[in-house]
Amino acid sequence: MTIASLRTDDELRAACERVSRTEEWGAARQQWLSRLSDTLAWVWKAGEAERATAQFQQKLWEENHVAATGQ
Repeated sequence: MTIASLRTDDELRAACERVSRTEEWGAARQQWLSRLSDTLAWVWKAGEAERATAQFQQKLWEENHVAATGQ
């Protein structure tokens, strides 16, 4: 098994392509991928002060689109 580097957009795209050709994904998977991208961008853009807030932590752990109960 090869361990993929995910440091750049191109590396992440390549890893996704190895898993499945995203253009062949159904609507639900495409929607999840879009929400995942939004969530990752939101976390990446947040500064240290914002990440320390209860509101940020609530959304991160309870309202994110990466993983939830049952996933």
